[in-house]
Amino acid sequence: MKRLLIYVFTTLTTTLLTLACSTTPKQGAEISSRMDTSAYKNLIQENTRHAIDYEGFYNKFEIYATFINTDVQTAILQRRSDSLQWDTRKAQSEREKLFQESATQTHFAVSFYVPSVRLNDLHKGNSIWKIYLVSGGERYEGRATKQNGKLEDLLAIYPYHNRWSIAYEVTFNIPLSAVEGKPATLIITSTQGTAELQF
Repeated sequence: MKRLLIYVFTTLTTTLLTLACSTTPKQGAEISSRMDTSAYKNLIQENTRHAIDYEGFYNKFEIYATFINTDVQTAILQRRSDSLQWDTRKAQSEREKLFQESATQTHFAVSFYVPSVRLNDLHKGNSIWKIYLVSGGERYEGRATKQNGKLEDLLAIYPYHNRWSIAYEVTFNIPLSAVEGKPATLIITSTQGTAELQF
């Protein structure tokens, strides 16, 4: 009888500890119920701004920028998890990575087109383009990273992207919580022109 009680107690304790360690409180982006394609596209559209500038009949540049807020993070994470069939461990790892990044950084996805491929170089240190985020009366300079994924994969996440544009992720050293829910302006500027995108 004593052995049975010890066995039951040990089993219960182990089960409860396993459950407690495998679940975490909601922090940042969390994978939730599946979002259908139409709802996903609407969410991306709500958090995306567009700017285009012409010189006469010629297009000088065209920009789409998406604010990667908590809702967008969650939706993108769910979309990638579904399409790549991540297991629970991989999904948890990606969610934790996003939460840690969001504690110190804010991200925007940018699809950028200029007629001259040579000038489409937001990711280079010597680019003529500068990227700023104005939020809470402060201005932060951004760092762009070129996204080298396949066009089909980029289109699945950012439906507005196209084969003539280059996809970038722009990072600002300000916590997402300091920007989310407040007015913010993304500025992309050079001698070719300036776009100010209000979020």
